[in-house]
Amino acid sequence: MPVMDPSFYKKLLEVSNEVQMKPEDLLNVMAVESGIDPTAHNQNGNASGLIQFMPSTLKSMGFKGTHTDFRGLSATEQLDWVKKYITDNMKYNGGPFTSAAQYYVANFLPIALKLHGIKNGDPNTIIVSKNPKQSHLPGVSPKLESIYYNANTGLDADKDGNITFGDIQSTLNRVAGGKNFREALAQLQNTTGYKPRANNQSMMAHNTSKPSDDVLSLLDKYLQQITASDSSNKGLYQKLLPNNDILIKITANTNTDAIEFSRILTSALDEELLSRSFIHTNGDLVEVQCKIHGPSEECLGAVSKVASSLASAFEVATKKIGGIRVMTDCIMNKKSSYNEIDLNTANYQYRKFMLKFV
Repeated sequence: MPVMDPSFYKKLLEVSNEVQMKPEDLLNVMAVESGIDPTAHNQNGNASGLIQFMPSTLKSMGFKGTHTDFRGLSATEQLDWVKKYITDNMKYNGGPFTSAAQYYVANFLPIALKLHGIKNGDPNTIIVSKNPKQSHLPGVSPKLESIYYNANTGLDADKDGNITFGDIQSTLNRVAGGKNFREALAQLQNTTGYKPRANNQSMMAHNTSKPSDDVLSLLDKYLQQITASDSSNKGLYQKLLPNNDILIKITANTNTDAIEFSRILTSALDEELLSRSFIHTNGDLVEVQCKIHGPSEECLGAVSKVASSLASAFEVATKKIGGIRVMTDCIMNKKSSYNEIDLNTANYQYRKFMLKFV
């Protein structure tokens, strides 16, 4: 691990307080991702920096330079972007991250934060499987889930064909026993006087009593009822809120790649934002039309965030074939002039796409 300027640990403590996390949890994730090295670079996808930001993630957060420029930032400077990434993903978690493992899930697959078991810290919760019969992730097909697994087999600690929350915890615990993390934690203590808290302590006050199984069962049933009401809620939103047409231009190396990404994007938009989305193409250029109800500026921001985050995840998931980079550009209140793709055409493009993994 590179020797850090004392300003890094002071800034780390400030950032962790602002996002209501423990600084040792942030260090633990950095130790897994980069060995706590701000110059770390994974050439397979150009992931860079302390927590290995993908180029598309940097762009979505507003970073103006290249991934090379980002690696040129000091560790202290990179913490501003780490803070922004954490803040952006807290909405998927419903609040601050309560453990290093929960935060690591946000880096790995943010959509998995919607799983009840991740929120509850259940180590048996399956995030992705090698050969899932049904997807464990909302809005993700079993085939794409399999791709996520195959791109991250190192996280399957017990090699049982599933990456679980417990596997994430095991990976972090193993790295926490290593030299890099222990040296960084010692430097944090020596520089700031910070004393690590026990695992069950957080930045927020909690009720220390454990809810009974009956209460957890009732909560789970309530959440299921909320999920079941999405379709009726969608009709209410469409009736009461203004309608927006957002056009998303999709750029990839091939038309097949662009259409497969668009197929996944439409599913994610409809699942996450209760929108109605359609793929359009002229045989060369590909666009997604998203019909969404709500305040225009907020809708555009939400759609842009989903599109850019999914592009980052898509690049990671396709590492096996070199990492497919997709660029997205969202334009407010503009309709596509191309033809809409029907379901059979989209499925045909999907089959062509999947042949790359065979």
